[in-house]
Amino acid sequence: MKENYLQGVKSAAKGGTENFVSVPINIHRLNNLFYNKEVVESAGVDPTNIGDPSALMDAMDTVAQETDAVPMAHQTQSPWSTVQLWETVLIGEQGVGAFETFTSGDVAGVESAVKSALKRVKEYSEHYPEDAGSISWDQGNSMIVNGEAAFIHQGDWAAGQYKAADSFEYDSAWGNVAFPGTEGIYSLVMDSFVFPKNNPSPDATTKFLTYCGTKDAQKRFNTKKGSIPPRTDVSMDEFGPFLQAQSEDFANSNQQPATIAHGTAVRPEIKSNIEGAFASFLESYNVNKTYDELVTAFDV
Repeated sequence: MKENYLQGVKSAAKGGTENFVSVPINIHRLNNLFYNKEVVESAGVDPTNIGDPSALMDAMDTVAQETDAVPMAHQTQSPWSTVQLWETVLIGEQGVGAFETFTSGDVAGVESAVKSALKRVKEYSEHYPEDAGSISWDQGNSMIVNGEAAFIHQGDWAAGQYKAADSFEYDSAWGNVAFPGTEGIYSLVMDSFVFPKNNPSPDATTKFLTYCGTKDAQKRFNTKKGSIPPRTDVSMDEFGPFLQAQSEDFANSNQQPATIAHGTAVRPEIKSNIEGAFASFLESYNVNKTYDELVTAFDV
C-alpha cells in the first residue's frame, strides 16, 4: 500500500499522527467543474480555456448574457457547498500552500488570500439560481442534466446523477474540467476504515484492513461507489471513461490536499465553526465579518 498510494493519501491515512491509523479505500475529487455542453456551446464559452477563478466569473457573465440558463447551479440551503467552493477558489487563486497555511490555523498569515476568495464567491452568487436557498445540491445538479444551468462545482459523485439520466452521456452531453486554477491538483474526499485504539478484535481488524488495501477490494468497492481507487496500480478497465479520466488525473497530480468541507483538513470542532461562519456569510456576504469569524474558528 505504501508503494502504491500517493503522498496526499498517505498523509491523510496518518490522521495528523506519525503512524498510519486508517486504510483509505476510495477517492472522490472535489475540485471539479461540471458543465452542460449544449449550454456552454450556445453561449460561446469553452470551459477548457477558463484559466482561473476570475475567468470563470467572466464565463458566467457570458452565459447570463447569451442564454436563458443559470450560470452556476449552486445551492445555499446548507453551508457545506459554499465551504467547498470557497476552499477550491482559494486554492485556484493562491495555491495549496495558502490553503494549508489557513488549515494550520494561521489565518492572519493569508488574510488577503482568504478575503480575495470570499469576494470571488460573493461575485459568483450573482449567478446562482433564484431559489438557491431552498434547493439541495442534487436539485441544482439536475439543472445541469435538464439544460437549465451551465456550470456546477461539485465532487465527482455528481457524475452518478448524470450516469442515471437518460441520454445524458459523458463527453457528448456533459463534461468536466479541473476547477479553474487547480490543474495538477487533486483535492481528496476519501472513505477510510480505521484501526480503533480500543479494539476487542485486533486480529480480525487487521485482516479486514489488509483486504481493504488490496487491488481486489478497491476494484470491487469503487466500481459500485462511483469513485476511484487510492491505489495507483488498480486496473481501470471496468470503470468507464469518466472515472478512467479522473484516475489518470489523480496519478499525474502534483498535490493531493485534504478538504475542509468533508472533514479531513481540520478537526471536527473547527470544521463546525467554519461552517457557522459560512452560514453567516450566506446571509449577508459580509467579507470582513466572515474573515473575523474564520480567525476565531480555530479558537478551540
